[in-house]
Amino acid sequence: MAKCKADDADLSDEDDVAEVSAPEATNKTKDDEQKKAHFEKKYKVSEHTKEEVLDSQHAVWRLKVYKHFHPPTIVVVDSKIKYKFVYQTNQTTKSCSVGQFNK
Repeated sequence: MAKCKADDADLSDEDDVAEVSAPEATNKTKDDEQKKAHFEKKYKVSEHTKEEVLDSQHAVWRLKVYKHFHPPTIVVVDSKIKYKFVYQTNQTTKSCSVGQFNK
């Protein structure tokens, strides 16, 4: 017979113990996983370097807003690959937002 440290109750091998399952994935987690899988399939991340993936993405960017930025650079933050966009101005450059994908 074993003792429970929490309340000193007696336990036996015959006592029913509720099985605890892992929490279900949230919709956000499922969406993130689906987006990651879609990205992997589209750009074949596991088969290409991060530079090749960026080049593939950059080749299809058609929005005029991208003309306001220097070509993005790759930055690794907490083992995540992100793109750093630097705004073009006449005198200075300013950092802007980053995108990311995981490899």
